Amino acid sequence: MPDDDEFKFPHEIEENNSSEDFDIDIEAEGDVSIEIEDDTPERDRRAKPLDHEVEVPSDDEIDIYTQGAQQRIKQLTHARHDERRAKEAAQRERQELEKLAQQFMEENKRLKEYVKSGEATYAETLQAKAEADMEMARRRYKEAQESYDSDAMLEAQENLTDAKMKLENAKNFKPTPLQTQEDVVNFTNNV
Repeated sequence: MPDDDEFKFPHEIEENNSSEDFDIDIEAEGDVSIEIEDDTPERDRRAKPLDHEVEVPSDDEIDIYTQGAQQRIKQLTHARHDERRAKEAAQRERQELEKLAQQFMEENKRLKEYVKSGEATYAETLQAKAEADMEMARRRYKEAQESYDSDAMLEAQENLTDAKMKLENAKNFKPTPLQTQEDVVNFTNNV
């Protein structure tokens, strides 16, 4: 833990809060928000990376140092490689999440189109059936009238009224509106 009177290197004093925003356009419906937060400790955020690659010391070079120094060098080298592997894994995970979000958006869009076409087909079928029922009720009413059967005429009149209501309902059927707005998914990376 650094004290206030402790010496600090220039890169430790300078504030270097950089953030990168990645805008990825994804046609989507509904609210989608993905935010990547920088969980780097505050004191490490100001540190600038080295401007050159540090070479891993050879085994011969390590042999000249004391046992404790040798162990410490090996530990630091191992920690550096662990850190690199963790960064690479995080980057791969981020890329996979972006792909997954894109796939979900595309599947959502495809399913909404499927529902929309299904409802349109349903509306057409509903109206065709109602028209056929109406035509059948008219024919039965006409037959009952021609045969002077009052009971059949009464039943045919009821069927005709029911068929008329069904036809009106079929003509007034409106499919459920689906959301059609396009959303932009922003991946924010504060490094």
